[in-house]
Amino acid sequence: MSGLLLYLSITLTSIYFIICALYTVYFITNKKQFNSAGRVFITVNILLHIFFMIYFGRAENKVPITSVFEAMTLLALLISGLYFFIEISTKVKNLGGFVFALIFIFQLVATFGITVVEVEDSVFKTLLFGIHTITAMIGYSAFVFSMVIGVMYLVLFRELKEIKPRFIYDRLPPLEMLDRMNMRGFITGFVFLTIGIIFGVIQARRIWGEVSIFDPKLFLSWVLWLIYLVSIGGRVIFKWGGKKLGYLSVVGFAVMIFTFVFVNLIFPTLHEF
Repeated sequence: MSGLLLYLSITLTSIYFIICALYTVYFITNKKQFNSAGRVFITVNILLHIFFMIYFGRAENKVPITSVFEAMTLLALLISGLYFFIEISTKVKNLGGFVFALIFIFQLVATFGITVVEVEDSVFKTLLFGIHTITAMIGYSAFVFSMVIGVMYLVLFRELKEIKPRFIYDRLPPLEMLDRMNMRGFITGFVFLTIGIIFGVIQARRIWGEVSIFDPKLFLSWVLWLIYLVSIGGRVIFKWGGKKLGYLSVVGFAVMIFTFVFVNLIFPTLHEF
């Protein structure tokens, strides 16, 4: 990675850490100035991250989402934007510490792994590839957020069973709101992942012809899609409650991370980006 790109990536990582710290302090103290400061840093870092992605894409002469590490930095950006939108629209401010802890980890790993490799393969410059990767990544970002919401639901559900709930009871939104937010994350992620898979299949057929459904990355992508389809169907048909969806959001996140990170490192797959 060039000097400027490395500097920008380190700066992004550092600011994400600061945001995580500010929101964690806000969660503990409930002092509004920490939330206000966190919002300012989020705004600045989203703009800086967008500039980083554009600059990085120009340096590589392609859509900069062709490796695990490139995808991680895009995921960090998308989750940041999604969180910012949700905080403003729902007025729920106490989830930032948890969300930005994950964002910080994604960006930190990306900083250590990203390298600039200019490619000539026209596949990475097509509209189909751009739509496939970006929509899939938006879906993943919604699933990550849904996982955080799901875990918070399970924690609060357990707290309510205690004789004397701890301070976390006063910090988190009501179970009903967490349940609704989790379901919206499921639906949003599912819709965008479906679009990503459709365009991915079209792209794959153009490149490789027939592709086996048992290719590790493709197979696990379908498994992930099925998990969220079952979750949404269970909610609509069987009226599954937030607890089931909370556990399913964690399972879906685990499958996503395994698909996203480890498959490329462990198994041979046509889908190496």
